Amino acid sequence: MKHDYYIPKRDREFNSWQDNWFKTLLPNAEAWNIPAVEVTQLTELKSAWEAAFLLADEPSTKTSVAVQNKNNARKEYQDAIRHVVNLYITYNVSITDGQRRAMGVTVHKTTRTPVPVPTSFPEVTLVDSNTTRR
Repeated sequence: MKHDYYIPKRDREFNSWQDNWFKTLLPNAEAWNIPAVEVTQLTELKSAWEAAFLLADEPSTKTSVAVQNKNNARKEYQDAIRHVVNLYITYNVSITDGQRRAMGVTVHKTTRTPVPVPTSFPEVTLVDSNTTRR
């Protein structure tokens, strides 16, 4: 199961989110040790996504083929984003939590959430399973 809660589900929200994400990543990629080949691939997938999204979002050019192309472009781009986030951003010590928030990426907690000590005991009711009903 994928837990990409930071990636918006709707295409228009995704388009705005990815633009912000990419604009934050691009000038920092070298400092964050993200390989140039990854950035190049993201740039190409971003261009393909934006072109396909514009075609599918415009009523005069929206066709089933345009929508399918947009969906395919989004899947490829989103998979590449997920890959970069998991491999180079989530646990990168060069990136601050503030920068992760600016990118719109989930910031993982560094401490455990305390659980209070129970104040009562559970109640148990036993039912005889050997009884037959008629």
